[in-house]
Amino acid sequence: MVNLKTMQVTRKSMISGESNTMDLPVTELMLRRWRGGELIQNVMPHLSADQREFLISGCMPQEWDEVMRERDDQNQYEDWDDGRYDDDPNPYHGTYSEE
Repeated sequence: MVNLKTMQVTRKSMISGESNTMDLPVTELMLRRWRGGELIQNVMPHLSADQREFLISGCMPQEWDEVMRERDDQNQYEDWDDGRYDDDPNPYHGTYSEE
């Protein structure tokens, strides 16, 4: 990989609406190819996931982590507790035998 100079890229965060700037090792050609429809991971495979997310959403890593943490906290129990057994005195279902 050729050593790229960094370019200051400013994006508006989809979450906070704030303008964020990050120094990224990209070229104008890379940005044009990506904006033209090529997959970001194919055009700029050298970027970290955080750097790619910044280009896509404008979110800084700490902002993205905070949102994902909040989302995970909200959805922590949704996968396994759908309310089907709320009135059941035995929360453990399946076959069990003490023989």
